[in-house]
Amino acid sequence: MSPRWFCVATLLLLTLLPATGSAYTLLDDDHRKLSLGGLTRVGWVFEGGSHTPNQEAFIQLARLSGSMQTQWGKAYIGGEAASGSFDLLDAFVEVYPTEGLVLRAGIFVRPTPADDIMPAPRMPFVRRSMLRTFTDVRLPGAEVVGTLPVGTAELDLSLGWFMPDPTERALLPGGDGNYLSARALLGFENGLGLHLAYFGLMGADNAPVPSPDDPTGETLVQPVPDPHVVDVALMYWTDAWNLQAELMLAPNTQDASEELNWGAYVHGQYRLPLINTLEIGPGARYGLLHDRGVLTQRVTLGATLFIDGHALKFMPNYDLAIREEGVDHTGWLTLHAGF
Repeated sequence: MSPRWFCVATLLLLTLLPATGSAYTLLDDDHRKLSLGGLTRVGWVFEGGSHTPNQEAFIQLARLSGSMQTQWGKAYIGGEAASGSFDLLDAFVEVYPTEGLVLRAGIFVRPTPADDIMPAPRMPFVRRSMLRTFTDVRLPGAEVVGTLPVGTAELDLSLGWFMPDPTERALLPGGDGNYLSARALLGFENGLGLHLAYFGLMGADNAPVPSPDDPTGETLVQPVPDPHVVDVALMYWTDAWNLQAELMLAPNTQDASEELNWGAYVHGQYRLPLINTLEIGPGARYGLLHDRGVLTQRVTLGATLFIDGHALKFMPNYDLAIREEGVDHTGWLTLHAGF
């Protein structure tokens, strides 16, 4: 058995043991709580359309995480082992100086799309939306998050500072520049939410520079392909419903094409009881992505079988991607086990 399949099998076995709720509590006393968490997603994928047809077993996720929490704060570390080696994803600490205020520092996902607010175990489909084209990166940084009551609703406000990743930093003149992040999430008791966010490069010249991959120096690339991102989303999350619509704009005035890059999607899923704890969740998503002059449409259909809530479920999904150069089909038969 290959190392990555051994890792997945171990995580899957742990997840399927009795009494797996959300995470294993290793220690819980008056001073601290130590927890171990994991997430495995494996299955069979079918691909066809404009490229050569293919079908094979796949490992999408094989994650392991640990956390320690006290009344003053929290430390968290998590990584991904689907490739066969353990790659660090998140490592951060949180401090709770007062009620409703969180100070966070470390490496974590950039807090821009509403699609990323939903943790991986609660994703309604096998893949997240195409908006990750603009935001799929974890960065070192710090963030201040405050929660304020607004009548019966809650308003989460966050302000953060992040460093560019090493590839971007190497291309930026003088290595200058950092990211500013701002986000507001207004959540109501009935499950309705409104999300606004901004993520942008500050204090740097992002004009095109010679590509390090071209020895002639004739090819120009931008150090940061998407220096500014604005996001707005409306969601409705309850035990039965998962509805969400989101629009992301990525203006880039220094890009030679001078075109507006953007993406949007709308999705819905509804959980229906079957028998005992079994539920089925039919769902659909329609997304659009305009990136560097290329328009992609993607339709996703699914019918998740919830065996033990979000901890154990079977996720058959079908994707139809439409571009000018052709149409691609992808299907998944996926077993999700997370604790």
